[in-house]
Amino acid sequence: MKDLYAKRTALTNELRGMLDKWEATNGTSSNNFDAQANADYKERCAKIEADLDILDKQIATEERYNQLKKENDAPIYDTRGISKGSNGDRKEDWGRRFITALTKGDNRELRQLQEENFDGSPISNRLMIKDTLANQPVAAVPSNFDEVIRQKLYQDNVLRRIAKVTTIDGTKRITIEGALPVTELVAENAAMSSPDDPKFGSLITVFPYKFQTKVQVTNEFLEDALSGNGGVGGIMDYIASKIATSMARSQEDYFTNGSGSSQPKGCGYLTTDYLSANRVLLSANTKTAADVVGDNIVDTFFAVGPQYRAQGSWVMSDTLLKTIRKLKTLTSGSNEYLYKLDQTGDIREGVLGTLMGRPVYISAFYNSGSGANKCFATFGAFNLGFEIFDRSGMNMLVDPYVDASKALTNIYAYSRLDSKITVQDAFSVLGNPA
Repeated sequence: MKDLYAKRTALTNELRGMLDKWEATNGTSSNNFDAQANADYKERCAKIEADLDILDKQIATEERYNQLKKENDAPIYDTRGISKGSNGDRKEDWGRRFITALTKGDNRELRQLQEENFDGSPISNRLMIKDTLANQPVAAVPSNFDEVIRQKLYQDNVLRRIAKVTTIDGTKRITIEGALPVTELVAENAAMSSPDDPKFGSLITVFPYKFQTKVQVTNEFLEDALSGNGGVGGIMDYIASKIATSMARSQEDYFTNGSGSSQPKGCGYLTTDYLSANRVLLSANTKTAADVVGDNIVDTFFAVGPQYRAQGSWVMSDTLLKTIRKLKTLTSGSNEYLYKLDQTGDIREGVLGTLMGRPVYISAFYNSGSGANKCFATFGAFNLGFEIFDRSGMNMLVDPYVDASKALTNIYAYSRLDSKITVQDAFSVLGNPA
């Protein structure tokens, strides 16, 4: 967090310094900047502002996660503690009741917990469910537990951190524009020559696909939590971490490579009809990420329109970043690396730099080997044009019966979501041809 705060302060000071310099040079207030500054100066300032927006989002996510972790580690999870309800009666700790419900497969109790805060007071955001599995009743994930899982998803999923995330209630059809509106110079009392162009007629259908996770725990494991060995809070955090990590990896795979047919559409799914105008392809499908050269990076960057580049980010494989990191100057005897590291550190500190002035993120699910239609990297304004649609609520089924002979309890949790590139002009991809 300190590094993020320091970087935000440095960028803020840099932006303020640029505006102060502009004011001194032009002898006017920065209120006139948008009207009088040249395009190059505006683009430089816009890039800093876009970096600040990304940092603000990262800081907000980290702060929310740290707050939740602080709440989850609070003494309310201590199995020795007893909380009181509003009627003054002694009640078991919320976490103890949750683990007890898991042990017994008591979905009625889980539904009750879903309607309560940690202190026993009613909670407003009820997450209801109507599905069944193995003829057993299903309960919604208790809201407190659901929030912990969702925050951990942001920590473990690269694309979820930088994309636009929207909550939906079901299948959704989104109308988008096919081009920018027309602007004309019009005389007084004259009509526009093209008043109906363009039309908002392109449709994107969002369908929430189901991702289900199974966690299997021994009854002894749950009993130890109830007896105080390991703590209820630690057990809940462990289960939430397992669910979130598994979901995050599976979802990011589809956010990257999904075809859009019975699955989410990925931002790294490279086919002949997808981002066809903004594809940068190597010479043959036998190439790998190690064959990428500097010209490919420049071409990929400029394949995105200038109105989106200032807010763009790179997502790529670790192998491609290593290849780029090894690029050196051709000047005889200099042997200097081209990839410049961030101003806050150098190679000894391991601080990642920027590529063409934009941040770089590593995803384990981008390709690096040879093959047709392999995508090595995507560049674009993810916060504007790549959207993840979360179906509200996360659901749970507890099954202590199927593996009862082994003293095992099965916990199933599932969420529903979709992903789309909604603004294709804001993205470009680098990879192999068919």
